[in-house]
Amino acid sequence: MSSLVVWHINSACAQTTGDIKTENLNPLVAAVKTAASPPWPGADTTEIKCLFKTLKAWAHGKDHGASRRALCIFHQLMQEDIAVAQKYAEPIGSILWDTVSEEGYNIMAYAAYLDFRLTNDRGIYQQTGSLHQLVQVQSLVEASMKCPWNKDSLENPVSARACALLARDLTLFFGTEMRLIHAMIPLSANMLSPDLEKFRKAYQVFCQHAQDSLTYLTAVRKQLDCIPANAGIDHFKSSYDHTISVYTAQHKQHNTKSIG
Repeated sequence: MSSLVVWHINSACAQTTGDIKTENLNPLVAAVKTAASPPWPGADTTEIKCLFKTLKAWAHGKDHGASRRALCIFHQLMQEDIAVAQKYAEPIGSILWDTVSEEGYNIMAYAAYLDFRLTNDRGIYQQTGSLHQLVQVQSLVEASMKCPWNKDSLENPVSARACALLARDLTLFFGTEMRLIHAMIPLSANMLSPDLEKFRKAYQVFCQHAQDSLTYLTAVRKQLDCIPANAGIDHFKSSYDHTISVYTAQHKQHNTKSIG
């Protein structure tokens, strides 16, 4: 049966035009629902593992269109049952963070993925509770820590676009006020442009509001203390402590060193 699941994924990701076909998506949704409510304890999970392994392979590829479709399928399955998606698709959640900050070859797929997530999947983060949101924020912060925030990296158009995307992520997902999001519009509009001078100006806008993100991080860290100690989130607390210290240091550096 797993071979049939692979066939549907390959068919959906390889198509060149139009939305993902329902006849390809439905069997994948059915597989997720089966994994969510197995017919018997210890039921074979080969199919669901194969499903997400195949999706990951497509999402890792250099074909931007196929990568975007794979990520769209992943988020559709996430909507069906987020617990199953998180359990069997853990590697998918971070597949593009490393490529965007280190090699950058998948930057366009990353942009498409973000646009899809922000426009169509916004409700997921409101429905799944604060802990899932913390996971998302933590991924974004860790990604920003990996991406070089220095002048030399901005001379590379790919790195510049990566920084712009990450900055937009931080602003949107940190729940900042609309006035800050409006201030980021030049940054978002410049994502696909190699004009580094425009990017530098937009990036400076982001740096000016970095303190707002730091304030938010600190507030989230305080919220973690309200969660019972037996909830298994101690690693989040220590990770946030580290992130806040690094973010604070970077913010001070940006205030004392000009990009342009």
